[in-house]
Amino acid sequence: MTSTVLDDMNMFNDIISQFKVYVDEKEWNELPEQLNRLLSILRYIIETYRLIDSAAVLEYAAQLIDLFKDVNQTEYNDSQPFYTVIDQLALCFTAKMSECFATMENNHDMMSIQNSNTNQHHPNDETLMINILINYPNGVDIAQQHSHLLSKYLGNLIQYVDKRSNYELEYTKQIVNLIKDFKQINIEHKDYLPGINLLTNTFEHELINYNTMQSTWLILQTDKFVEKLTNWRNYHDSIRKTVNLQWEKILKQFQDSLNVMKKARAVYFDRQDEYDRCKETNNNQLFHSSSSSSSSSEHSKQIAANHLSIVSPSPLHLHRTVSSPPTLPANDDLKRREKDILEKDLRTKLYDSEMYLKSCLTDLNTKRSEVLNTKYDSITTLNKLIINTENVINHVLYDYFDMLYALYTQLPKPYESDILKFIDQNKQSYLVYLKNLPLSSSEHDYLHYENYISLPQSLIVGDEQIKSTQSYQECDEFVRQQKSKTIENNCTTAYLPSIVQQCCSAIEKMSGQYIKGIYRISSVKSKVDQLCRELRNGKLISENELINDYSPNVLANVIKKCLRELSSPLLLLGKDKSIDCYSLYKDFMSVAKELYTFNDSTNSNITSLVEKLEKIIHERLSDDARLTLHCLLKHLKYISSYEDENQMSTSNLGIIFGPTLFKTENLTEDDTISTLLDAPYQAKLVEFLIDNVEELYQNVDEQHKQVDSSNSQ
Repeated sequence: MTSTVLDDMNMFNDIISQFKVYVDEKEWNELPEQLNRLLSILRYIIETYRLIDSAAVLEYAAQLIDLFKDVNQTEYNDSQPFYTVIDQLALCFTAKMSECFATMENNHDMMSIQNSNTNQHHPNDETLMINILINYPNGVDIAQQHSHLLSKYLGNLIQYVDKRSNYELEYTKQIVNLIKDFKQINIEHKDYLPGINLLTNTFEHELINYNTMQSTWLILQTDKFVEKLTNWRNYHDSIRKTVNLQWEKILKQFQDSLNVMKKARAVYFDRQDEYDRCKETNNNQLFHSSSSSSSSSEHSKQIAANHLSIVSPSPLHLHRTVSSPPTLPANDDLKRREKDILEKDLRTKLYDSEMYLKSCLTDLNTKRSEVLNTKYDSITTLNKLIINTENVINHVLYDYFDMLYALYTQLPKPYESDILKFIDQNKQSYLVYLKNLPLSSSEHDYLHYENYISLPQSLIVGDEQIKSTQSYQECDEFVRQQKSKTIENNCTTAYLPSIVQQCCSAIEKMSGQYIKGIYRISSVKSKVDQLCRELRNGKLISENELINDYSPNVLANVIKKCLRELSSPLLLLGKDKSIDCYSLYKDFMSVAKELYTFNDSTNSNITSLVEKLEKIIHERLSDDARLTLHCLLKHLKYISSYEDENQMSTSNLGIIFGPTLFKTENLTEDDTISTLLDAPYQAKLVEFLIDNVEELYQNVDEQHKQVDSSNSQ
């Protein structure tokens, strides 16, 4: 019976595969014959195996027929609807066959010993298992892993019994030959040999026992154990692989849609920044033009008054002199029209990118719904498959132990009771496994993404909780400590690690590493100034608010502006007042000049420089400066890894952040000159810091890992 079912399943799968080939090659003329074959086989299987609950299968078959009608009516080139319906039909059909297959060969003597429901999962247990897996973001993966584990377990059982049966058959064969040889040698003198009669009787009983053993192991090696489990394992793997392929396919579609949405969002923010800059420039020029026009009018009035006091012109001439406005040059009007045209073009591009982003979000939400539906179907199918596989294993093992007990009658009596109890001890093992899984956490959900509702000014990014990466572990600890404190307005550095960490993390989550010249190009100055002022005043702004209201370019400029506006440069903030900032600067510059003079950077040279810088950073810089520097360097190292997309190599970042980390706004003339002379050394040093940030903070990261492990213990 098992082989017949598998043959029918293979025939159905072959028809499905051939149908897909014809659809893929768009051979619409060949589809009627293939469709008739598919429906005929489907009808045969439903009637043969009495698939009473087959409404879903028939529904997908009806959808396939409707698609075929559309092909006949018009020119049809879209193959995707066919693929979707065929995959759903195959998935639903295998699930129904999985339900009925387990009930085909379960008429066993064990049912007369125990209640028929003893080894079956209660419907409430099946619902509980499905709910547990649905609440897990990786619920399909958990079910797949367990089904794969069952497949390996089936393989191990088959291999064990097959090899042991071969060994046992070989052993019994050798023993039987040995007995026959012994009897043949001593047959002439058996009446005179001591104990020969007892040995002869014993040999007769042993021959009977060994013949029974041979027949038993032959049965186990064929349809009673090995063959039965082999057929079921093939069926189990076919369903498991079908579900896995369908799940991976829908996940890939979702990931592709998510990537398209991210790119569309980046384009939208770029065009929004261009439009804001253009609008701000036009407003500034309009203000200057109006002020110059009013001053020209006042000057004309003064000349007219002086002229009236000397000569009395005619009233008509007086009217023209006083009221005639100064004419603007035609050049200015042309420039203004060009800028208006440019602003209108940028506004049109912004609107187009906004509409495209909305369409991407709609498609993303559709794909997410498809993923959730496929997740439920996959989990339901895998759960039923796992339950049926466990039942088959239990029944086959019961037969195995029962035959062994009958074979080895010399075994002690408790062995029989152990056999009868073994089913009770192993039932519902899958449910116990699921209940012992760790608590679910939505932070690891690969389906959890920004739930966009509308765009700022028409785009708002919804709440998203993404676990902070290990690169910001040290800064995260500081941020949690600072949330319970009020940051005073005159505080200059306590807020700094929080600002840098939030801005860096928001830039990376908005895919700012793909923006060309992310730290080189400027952004809308009013937004940068407003955000810096709010952060310095201690306003608590969440990371989601930064992602919703600001573009990556604005956040990048906020980082640079906050670092430039420090009363003392970041790399010159000492631990206490006893540490002179100029001595720190001198030590840093000595390392930079030493680095600049290297012709070839050997490992020994780099190691010595890293040790010097590590000593300065960890022993002489303040905690705020050290935390901020760690977070910033990790972020810049991450940005430089996308050098091909953003053209921000470590050397370019060193040139940009060299003056930023060593220079402040309040500089004298002598300080400015010396800073300009040291600019190449500053850039080279910052480049070296970015390249070697892991080595500089290696000891700190190891200490954090040790602390975390000790806390977990």
